[in-house]
Amino acid sequence: MLTKETIEKSLFLLSAILDRTGTQSYHIIVCGGSSLIVTGLVPRATRDIDVIGLGHINPEGIFFVEGPAHLPPGLKETAERVARELDLPENWLNMGPAGQVSMGLPKGFIERLITRPYGRCLTVSFISRLDQIHLKLIAAADGTGIGGSERHFNDLQTLRPTEQELEMSVEWGLTWTVGMLPDIKKIIKGLGYDELAARL
Repeated sequence: MLTKETIEKSLFLLSAILDRTGTQSYHIIVCGGSSLIVTGLVPRATRDIDVIGLGHINPEGIFFVEGPAHLPPGLKETAERVARELDLPENWLNMGPAGQVSMGLPKGFIERLITRPYGRCLTVSFISRLDQIHLKLIAAADGTGIGGSERHFNDLQTLRPTEQELEMSVEWGLTWTVGMLPDIKKIIKGLGYDELAARL
């Protein structure tokens, strides 16, 4: 399991190896447990680092997020070296949630990113608390990932979303997960917002 210390150590080592080998620099957008841990939102450990996308700047100078299915070859090879050196799982850094980018990100997602440099060759943006609530609500209703809905629901409880934040998350989620409304309502009721669930 990865703790905050292990996550930070692995990311700094990843950047250092990229620097030594002359591989290009990368900007990764991280969500899930590792983002919750590093930003201090949830005090727990996690199995991996979920990369929801790669950050780029277009010719007009505008930052955007791309969600490829796999890590770029140079980044993947370097991550595998880090795994060997630190005895981490081979897929400790993965693009598991990247499909979300094509389905759509919450409004204001990019502006809310918490960005930190990890050496010269790696920049990491962690998603915000509000965006964690958006993603965790859908994940809890869907029961996806290791640990399924219980882990995501526990994270939601720790994040203590307000009714307004949940309304925003539902409005966003239902743009692409209409069939999940009954499950979303169950999660919202479980968080103690019976009236909101009844209005949906």
